[in-house]
Amino acid sequence: MKTCTNCNTEKPETAFAFKSKSKGTLQSHCKQCHKNYSKQHYKDNHDYYIDKAKKSTALLTENNSELINSYKSQGCKY
Repeated sequence: MKTCTNCNTEKPETAFAFKSKSKGTLQSHCKQCHKNYSKQHYKDNHDYYIDKAKKSTALLTENNSELINSYKSQGCKY
């Protein structure tokens, strides 16, 4: 049994994620508390995540366009 430092509830070790699997250490917050934190963080920083997704999509689109154009300019090699 391990106590979550966030909700101060004693829970089985399976309720905690690994901090380092190779060392066998566990996170100090239980999986449920971490899930609640992650949801709240996303709500609080929603605009940041939307902007990040837009930039990533634009970069992928640009890279794919360049790749397609290079294939079109070279023509069929066979």
